[in-house]
Amino acid sequence: MIMFPFYLRLRQPLVERTWMPFPFYGRTSGLLGRGYRIWPFYGWDQVGEQTRFRYIMWPFYISYENHFTQPEREQRVVSTPFFSRTDSPSLRSRSYAIFFTHTIDRNAHSDTWGFPWPLWMSQRDLNTGERTSLRIAPFYENSHLGNVHRHFVMWPVFRWKTQEEDAYRYSRSDVFLVLGRNIHEAQLDQNHERRLRTLFPLYRDQVDDRDSDFSTLALLDGLYPRNPVIKRLYAPLWQLYTHEQHGDHAPRWSVLWDLVSSDGKQLRYPVYGDFEQ
Repeated sequence: MIMFPFYLRLRQPLVERTWMPFPFYGRTSGLLGRGYRIWPFYGWDQVGEQTRFRYIMWPFYISYENHFTQPEREQRVVSTPFFSRTDSPSLRSRSYAIFFTHTIDRNAHSDTWGFPWPLWMSQRDLNTGERTSLRIAPFYENSHLGNVHRHFVMWPVFRWKTQEEDAYRYSRSDVFLVLGRNIHEAQLDQNHERRLRTLFPLYRDQVDDRDSDFSTLALLDGLYPRNPVIKRLYAPLWQLYTHEQHGDHAPRWSVLWDLVSSDGKQLRYPVYGDFEQ
């Protein structure tokens, strides 16, 4: 680039694009590239037989074609904000005035309707006709994709997600996105289980197999419970009570920054001494 945006050149192995100035006038050259653009009035661009692009009075008419000489040809046409369409052997999509959409995706075996999109959306399985997703934002959503099940009620007040496979279980629920969460993960074939519960600013409770860690209050560590820097350096400043246990070892707890604490063997008070005879 020289005195950007007055001059810009992008060079690839087979295509070269130059703007003088960017983005108002540009041209495409190289072994496979050809075309020119006078933005926003007219533009035309082609790279071999792979892609072809054209616009007239951008963004009122935009056309994009991929593999346009092959049977898998994909074409997208956009006339903002009135209409858009996408056509390929596996996908057919129509959108009118942005708010009404209808998409048939044969690769995903889905038939999706939306009006007004994205507030209301309904999706069904092409093979069975079963509804796999329903959204009435911001009040309710229920979607089922493979082994993953998602819900929300009065977003962002409450949402949850579950996933079940042969030897794997996962569930997560959130209150106001990050203020409260409950995460449970289990790998049944490895006998491994993890759980994390937080409620800002009251507590954080974490279990990893036979290790556990509980603390209150939970300020930054309640919002970012897996951040090791916050947990190690900052969380001790506001933790009124902590309880930790590692495997078969005796639990350790403390109150008011170790004013009273116990390591499972001995209780320590504000004044404590260990004198050897």
